[in-house]
Amino acid sequence: MSLCSSDYIVQCYDVYKNEDLKLIVMEYCNKGTLSSYIEEKRIIPEKEAILIVKQIINGVAVSLSLSRNSIS
Repeated sequence: MSLCSSDYIVQCYDVYKNEDLKLIVMEYCNKGTLSSYIEEKRIIPEKEAILIVKQIINGVAVSLSLSRNSIS
């Protein structure tokens, strides 16, 4: 099911659906969400913030690349 393997994209392993329910089997992320991490830390050092932004950009780039490849 997974089209790519990246440290920056949560993997989707399978999707089950019927008339009443849709179930998505995804990778477990034990460190929570980025927003909860930011709320907990309150202040993030610049070097760490730069790393976070780079990871987000990398994830978006991989996602865009996959979507372009699936269109053509």
